[in-house]
Amino acid sequence: MINNKQLKLNFIFVIFAQLVTLIVSCMTNLLLPKYISQISYSYWQFFIFYAGYIPCLALGLNDGIYLRLGGKTVNELNTTALKSQYLFGQFFQMILVFIISCITFFVFGISTKTFVFLLVFLYFISYTSYNFLSYVFQAINKINIFATATIIFQFTYFLFQLLFIVKKENTIFYLIVYYIIANFISVLYMLKKIKPIFRRGHVNFQTGKLEAIISMKTGISLMFANICSMLVLGVGRQIIGLRWGILAFGKISFALSLINFALMFIIQISTVLFPTLRRLDFDQLRKVYIDLMNKLFIFLPIIFLAYIPGKLILEAWIPKYTESIGYLGILLPICFFDCRMNLVNNTIFKVLNKQVLLLKVNIVTIIVSVFVGLVGAYLVNDVNFVIYTLVFSVAFRCIISDCIISRWMRIGINKYIIFDIILCILFIVIANLKHYVFVIAILLGCIILRYVTIKFYGEKER
Repeated sequence: MINNKQLKLNFIFVIFAQLVTLIVSCMTNLLLPKYISQISYSYWQFFIFYAGYIPCLALGLNDGIYLRLGGKTVNELNTTALKSQYLFGQFFQMILVFIISCITFFVFGISTKTFVFLLVFLYFISYTSYNFLSYVFQAINKINIFATATIIFQFTYFLFQLLFIVKKENTIFYLIVYYIIANFISVLYMLKKIKPIFRRGHVNFQTGKLEAIISMKTGISLMFANICSMLVLGVGRQIIGLRWGILAFGKISFALSLINFALMFIIQISTVLFPTLRRLDFDQLRKVYIDLMNKLFIFLPIIFLAYIPGKLILEAWIPKYTESIGYLGILLPICFFDCRMNLVNNTIFKVLNKQVLLLKVNIVTIIVSVFVGLVGAYLVNDVNFVIYTLVFSVAFRCIISDCIISRWMRIGINKYIIFDIILCILFIVIANLKHYVFVIAILLGCIILRYVTIKFYGEKER
């Protein structure tokens, strides 16, 4: 059964951590572009883009830990196995990073992008430890420690950004180094917190190797599923970068970074749900799934109402990014579909140990994304067309996942999917019209209609 008190406390910790993250993200995405050049901001986005994919060098170790320990208590941990594979994993990944760094340098030579890649590899050395420890604390339901580590990371980085702006640093690479240092400081905090657990075990290299291999086998499909999930948008951004250059890449990345505000918040809430839902039987899980889907159906469309006031404020604040802000009128449905995908669908796949199927869904989506993206870039030769394909790919993945899970849960959701598609198409068509009152009135009317529908049909339709 769900421990409601513990669940509420976990939500409070996560929400507070995400508020701190939101403040720092606002500074990064709203203040930083105002004080640095567009090309510098583009290289910052280039670093963040590849830093998101670097966890694949862990070969599923951290994801496997998350899945194997999910729902366990501290007393149920095999501390020797946990401590040994942590140290084995860090040693293995540092060797791997060193080899790849050498290859990158000798193959691509000295260039700005090469230097960014080397910083990405340096970041991974810190991040892989952060990722392992945070997954352990999330899996054993020590959300308060994970949330505190997040706050330490974000607050430290916030102070470094202030220093960067006040000192008027003339290169973005200082900011990247600050980002790495902030991450490392949060690692030190988690190492201190896990020390009592590690103290109960001893280091055995052979045990570490064997346990790490088991964790990699368990987590490799989830790792690839997560990477492929990022690639759904990533391949489109790369196609834009290759076809229209680093500046176009930066403009699209700026718009997507604004969308990530909401997505980061949703993803962290899902970390609270996973260990809790892992303890439920099927009937309880089905009930929670229905409740989540009903609530999201009502509340998610509200993000569209925020577009007009948000657009006006952003255009006044950073007018040089007016073009990027306009792209939000096309891209905001990504937030709509990805919120449901990350909060509900991905969590259900993991709870039911269906990581391989999740991977297959993401691979199919990537193939679709690559195909329509290349058509848009090299046949249609229109960056807006490529942006539309990003929305299509994300919606495609979410809807396919909805259909699969609803079949497992024996719930009909076709009418709700149709409502979602109509709303998103309507938003894209009217979002950038100049008659703002008309746009808000139409969207508000659709949201009210959705609310009446869900109240009328209720769970019997689901």
